[in-house]
Amino acid sequence: MTEQYYIMPHVELAELRSYEIIGTLGALAKGSLGQEISDQAAVETLREAAAMRVPVNSTRPATCMDGRPVTGMLPYDGTRDTASLRTVAVRNKMAGGTGVSGFLGNDLTRTYRRRYPVEVDPAIDVVEDRFTPWARANKNRLGIHVSDRAHAPGCGCGMCDGAPKVAELILQDEYAENKAGLLVPVVTKLMRGPFRDEVHAAALADTYEFWVQTAGSAASPARWTGARVIEAVRSVSDPDAFERNTEVTTGAHKEELGVVAYEDSTLHRDAFVGTFGKQVFWVDEPAILREAHRQSINPHDIDEVHARYQVMMTANVAGAATLVNEGLKFATIGQKPSFNI
Repeated sequence: MTEQYYIMPHVELAELRSYEIIGTLGALAKGSLGQEISDQAAVETLREAAAMRVPVNSTRPATCMDGRPVTGMLPYDGTRDTASLRTVAVRNKMAGGTGVSGFLGNDLTRTYRRRYPVEVDPAIDVVEDRFTPWARANKNRLGIHVSDRAHAPGCGCGMCDGAPKVAELILQDEYAENKAGLLVPVVTKLMRGPFRDEVHAAALADTYEFWVQTAGSAASPARWTGARVIEAVRSVSDPDAFERNTEVTTGAHKEELGVVAYEDSTLHRDAFVGTFGKQVFWVDEPAILREAHRQSINPHDIDEVHARYQVMMTANVAGAATLVNEGLKFATIGQKPSFNI
């Protein structure tokens, strides 16, 4: 439970107008998080979460899909405690926030390398040479989080700590000679517009091997770690923006449902946890499309926006798959829109 003032009184659970319980990720799931519940219980949890949706300022950088409550914001210089920086801001959600999903949407596309030409070289430091220049270009718009249960060199965000695992899962599932091919059907079901094979084929060209063998190698001094990413964000951010955008989650993971929402509102996570004592992973699909549009070199080029959006949706599904177990169910809420910019 979170603090008493996050409990919403007189909550009315309306009937869900548009939803689908789409089941588990099955063999695609490689993690340990999640509780296994019945379809009936999943519908009830979805109704409760739907009652906790609130309007959201879409100009704020999105935070993570993490279901745990937030104790406050991470101090820029460590001189204040987390609780003193508590925020009431409610943000859109995606895997790892804009700080991770946004970066992967760039780094796993050819358009990113045209903008920031970088040779795929084992000597490249993915945080210093690739993430930090991107973060500097997106200064003060980097939604990210840490956990009070983090262990170095992690930051406590599964998507941030495990970004190389996300690339590895995509590689093994879709590019290996004996690929399983489980990821694309899930992404196709969840994304708006068609899944474009030509984007998928090119998205990780000359990049995924670097991520898996270098960024994800424990033996590499230049490897990607959550702690290094947080410090990189701190180094390029204004202090007040860093403290506005870097949440601190608390406690253990107890998510019992994964939700992809298609409406321009979001879950008030702390109110949901405080009122119902439950957690869900929550992804706002419209926020992913907005971020893909914002990151595009030519935001009027529908092909480029679609490519970034597709790669970000793929990374979000793959990110969830690296974290959850085979028993966690997923659901959608709202009517999936058509693709347009």
